[in-house]
Amino acid sequence: MDQDSHRRELLRKYLNDQCTPEELEALLEVLRQGGHSALDEAVLQEAWRKKEELKVLDQSRSEEIFKSIVTAMPAPDTSSGKKLFSWPAAYKMAAVFTGFLLIAGVVFWLFRSDTITYTTEYGQIQTIELPDHSQVTLNGNSTLRYDNHWEDNDELLAVREIWLEGEAFFEVQDMILPDQSKSKFIVHTPQLDIEVVGTTFNVRNRQDQTQVVLNSGKVKLHLPAKDRQTQQIDTIWMNPGDLVAFSEKSQTLEQRVVASALYSSWKDRELIFVDTPIREIAEMLEDTYGFHITIEGDSIQEKRFNGTIATDQVDLLLKALTTTFDIHIQQEGNSIIMKNK
Repeated sequence: MDQDSHRRELLRKYLNDQCTPEELEALLEVLRQGGHSALDEAVLQEAWRKKEELKVLDQSRSEEIFKSIVTAMPAPDTSSGKKLFSWPAAYKMAAVFTGFLLIAGVVFWLFRSDTITYTTEYGQIQTIELPDHSQVTLNGNSTLRYDNHWEDNDELLAVREIWLEGEAFFEVQDMILPDQSKSKFIVHTPQLDIEVVGTTFNVRNRQDQTQVVLNSGKVKLHLPAKDRQTQQIDTIWMNPGDLVAFSEKSQTLEQRVVASALYSSWKDRELIFVDTPIREIAEMLEDTYGFHITIEGDSIQEKRFNGTIATDQVDLLLKALTTTFDIHIQQEGNSIIMKNK
């Protein structure tokens, strides 16, 4: 992890009250060095958004951390017999920390009326209830955001918009407006816009491709304007069981009928594989769980696996691949090498 990423991770953990004593000390060291200047506003916005119920920083928490800063400072050298006055240094440190809190607070108040953001860690699954009572199940390594005014602005409710990066399963509730028309529900990904009519569906946005699988209801897909120059089709209606995938890199559309439940089994904490190539399993492990996988030998990539594994038992999946295909899997931390025995 590079230095900037490490600092951002410490900030997220601190603002979510997840810092260990060692991590808190590391964050204090960043503050001593003025490292907080490298912390970008987007990270502050995300972290403070998760604490939107807080109006001000808890005073006791502020005092506790201030004491930690003072305590962590080097003790004055009294070996010469002279009494050194150390409070100015303490005040300087307090000023640095206060400045950090002020930056975070300003960003919080500037952005608190903009969007609400949810982000999952690798391997984490989170269920979110939206203001309209629609439910979203967010897969690991995914981010979802939406406008913060759904509940108090009828004009905005005419179009409910979600922005997604990663993978999520949606269970969308119909919403009838005062004029008896239905409120639109649109999911934006970097490649496609998905317009929904009371439905359940899975969206996977990974590696420059968006894949939509419809379980029930009906959805309409829109290609962004920038892609319509290279695509003759700019709108696609989907029926239950349809899969549509759009690759931004190759500018290609794929549409076929599938067993839709297989593509959203992860929300029920199961990974179901039916004739699935190992290369696709490797991509899933990288995207959702954060592994770095190297496959040595083209013959391994196209071997096809069938089985059901719990989402929190990836180790059993690796053992099943080893046993089924008689391949060697070497793992060191998050790095995995697959090769023939």
